[in-house]
Amino acid sequence: MGLVHSIVRAAIIVGASIPVLALSTTAEAQLTPMRGCALLKRPIEMSLGVPDQAPGVFVELIDPATDEVLETRPAHPGNTGKIDLAELFPKLWTTEAPRVLMAQATTRVGDKVAARIGPPVVLVPMVAPRYAARVDREGTPQASPPAAPGSRVLSGYWTYTDQRVEITTGKGRLTFALRPDAAPNSVDNFRTLVARGFYDGVSIHRIASLSGRTLPDIVQFGDPTGTGQGGPGYFIDFEPGPLKHAYGTLSLARTSDPNSAGSQVFICLGRDSAARLDGRYTVFARLVAGTDTLEALAKTPTDAEGKPREPVTIESARLVDAPPYGAGPKPQADPLEKTPTR
Repeated sequence: MGLVHSIVRAAIIVGASIPVLALSTTAEAQLTPMRGCALLKRPIEMSLGVPDQAPGVFVELIDPATDEVLETRPAHPGNTGKIDLAELFPKLWTTEAPRVLMAQATTRVGDKVAARIGPPVVLVPMVAPRYAARVDREGTPQASPPAAPGSRVLSGYWTYTDQRVEITTGKGRLTFALRPDAAPNSVDNFRTLVARGFYDGVSIHRIASLSGRTLPDIVQFGDPTGTGQGGPGYFIDFEPGPLKHAYGTLSLARTSDPNSAGSQVFICLGRDSAARLDGRYTVFARLVAGTDTLEALAKTPTDAEGKPREPVTIESARLVDAPPYGAGPKPQADPLEKTPTR
């Protein structure tokens, strides 16, 4: 399967320094969805555990595209340990511009945040996606225009705990932070495949330059057959997104049909050909740990078609809870970005 998708999700780093509290047991301190969806105008129920003797407990509603804290409300889980996000934040059902948001449990002392507790909860609105019915002469998908404010019909929210993806290869481990705010359907597809063990034991079948230069531009995997022609038995539509193909971004691969993505993905090495991928492939995650591993993969000897001469395998891929919003490592930088020649 040829390259045809884009990638990326880096850790969101909030401008102000805020303490975080990530306890070992999620039941001790975490905001957790009580079901995976909340349909229109119904409660958005969460369980909320907090540490013993914690100060005042609050929930922040955050726009991950901008890092802006939109609202902060006190939470009163009481004896049930339950709260309703729709009651805390009525705008979730009244907004004319539904978008992916995150809810983060915090503790506060007075007017100041004491700590952010556990991973955030992702809220993905159920709205009609943009659709790419064709490509232009350069092969760029032509998606329908963005919907005008107030015209998007909201049916509810998908809700889940924010997670990262750890991929263990024969050359080391890669950790990716997902970007549901930029490409929610692509993220959901990838999370589902990882959770089902789809990538375990699958080979990295292509390490190639898109421009014919010496250094490769992509590391591609996700085909159980190892031929570049296999997949999960279904397609998902192209999802236009704002993220660029920077170093370490994870993007969906596809055929020339814009709506033919499945399980194949590629890690962009952000070099000579990165710009030509923007707008043509969907970036949905970004590397936050494992630069040494990615560079080792990039140096793997290949044949003229980019196939590794010796097998390189994805030993496992798994979902792990993300850190509290704003915590954790930043996106990994290209180690060659300051080198004058490549």
